[in-house]
Amino acid sequence: LAVNARIRQGPSNDIVAAGRVSPAARSADLRVTGTIRDWSALQDDLPVRGAAALDLRVHGPFDALAAQGTVTVADAGYSTIDVGRLLATIDASSDAVVLDVTAPELAAHATGTLSLGGNRRAAIELQIDEADLERLIRDAGTPTYDHDAAVANNPSMAPVTAVLHPALFSQGGLAGDLGST
Repeated sequence: LAVNARIRQGPSNDIVAAGRVSPAARSADLRVTGTIRDWSALQDDLPVRGAAALDLRVHGPFDALAAQGTVTVADAGYSTIDVGRLLATIDASSDAVVLDVTAPELAAHATGTLSLGGNRRAAIELQIDEADLERLIRDAGTPTYDHDAAVANNPSMAPVTAVLHPALFSQGGLAGDLGST
C-alpha cells in the first residue's frame, strides 16, 4: 500500500511520511521528512527552540520499527543558552536509540545510547574542545542550589564541596579535591 501522508501542527510544524505500508505483513518502509519550529506545540514547557529539519527512514515490522537518519537544527537553543547549529544522526531500534550530536559553535560533540528495554538506561559521552565558557556561563546565568530543599527531599544526602585548583588547568588536565562538609 503506497503512503503519502502529511501532518501539520499549526503553521510551523510540518511532517511528511512517504513510502509503503503492508497491512498483511504488518510492516512499513517510509521516508519521514519535515520541519519542527514550534516546540511548545509538542509540549508546553519544553525549553528548546530552533527550526529542526528531519530526514528519517522508518522501516520494519510494526512491533519492532527501526529508524535511521538526521536532524539538523539551524539556530538551536536550550532555555537561555544559544547553541547555534546542531547536527544529529539517529539510529533507533525497538531496543535502543543511538544519537551522535555535534554543536560546531560550542565545539561540542556528544554520543549517547538510550536503552528502551527493561531498566531504560542511558550512556552518554560528551567531548568539548575549546568551548567558549564565558559565553556558556553568560547564557546559562549563575547556577543556583538550594541545599535546604535538597536535604529536605533526601535527608540522607551528605553535602559535598568541590575545590578546583586553577594551576591544574595549565597542565592540560582538570583535577580537584572533593570532600564532605
